[in-house]
Amino acid sequence: WQPSSGAHHAIDLVLLFGGLDLGFAPAANETGKNMRQAWITFISGGEPWKSGRDSSYAFGPYGASKPVDKKELSSRRRMQQVWHLDKVEQDELDRLVGALVGGKISLLN
Repeated sequence: WQPSSGAHHAIDLVLLFGGLDLGFAPAANETGKNMRQAWITFISGGEPWKSGRDSSYAFGPYGASKPVDKKELSSRRRMQQVWHLDKVEQDELDRLVGALVGGKISLLN
């Protein structure tokens, strides 16, 4: 999106649906174009990128869209937490989500 601030919550919607004039940000325009093409391929029954549990794809920054390995993915996201949660039993996850939604615990703790 923008090198100075990085991506933010829901920017994918702005880029995907193209509802904002991004003429001032050519890289954002390119990222949006790539996202829309991937979605069109997907909803048309195609495979927008290599699939599989160990495969990830990144849109951006700077207009680039490409497959990323685990190392690059972990530098972009809180993947250590995701990998930890992947090992947690579903009942425990349900309990944690219920407590978060109910305001009984916070991610800021």
